[in-house]
Amino acid sequence: MWVPKPGPINDAVAAAVGLRRGRDLVQMRRELPVTEQSAAMSVRPFRTGEDELAWLEVNNRAFRDHPEQGSWDLATITEREHQPWFDPRGFLLHERDGRLAGFCWTKVHEPENDLMNEVLMHHLGEIYVIAVDPDFQGHGLGRQLVLAGLASLSERGSAPGCSMSTTTTRRLAISTFLSGSSTTTLIVPTSPTCRPAEPVRRPSGRRK
Repeated sequence: MWVPKPGPINDAVAAAVGLRRGRDLVQMRRELPVTEQSAAMSVRPFRTGEDELAWLEVNNRAFRDHPEQGSWDLATITEREHQPWFDPRGFLLHERDGRLAGFCWTKVHEPENDLMNEVLMHHLGEIYVIAVDPDFQGHGLGRQLVLAGLASLSERGSAPGCSMSTTTTRRLAISTFLSGSSTTTLIVPTSPTCRPAEPVRRPSGRRK
């Protein structure tokens, strides 16, 4: 369960039904297109039916500590490929030394695919998943992949805006997105997942 912009009332309601905060999610938005700079490296679109295994290896290595993203399998990515929003043109891969070094997977929210999008995210572009293989981290690839993804969204008719969500602990991702342009706007609807609260421990021993 995701709760946008939670406050004390939300926490109280969650506690009343045995739930507690999981982790915070920060959503960031910026204007498109990016005109002051462009990606300085080559990318290519994802090839359905060919790139799944290599992508899974990099994704799961990069997100090895993530509770959801780090445990994808072939069935998971195949399910995403069959979603109406899936477009391999916006699923960008960067290769180095014959290996997949990183990727930027984007999507455009279409109102006909999601009733909520008609009101909240009409044609809004999104950086859906972005990662760099641990072996290639520290070389500025993440920032270049962000720029490549934003350019792809602009070319595919995204509205003049793009969002990216990240946990508050992924400061590198936040820094990368914010440094993309001086026109970047930061929106912070922290959205904690709710999960069962820790059970109440009762004292051991017999009651008198």
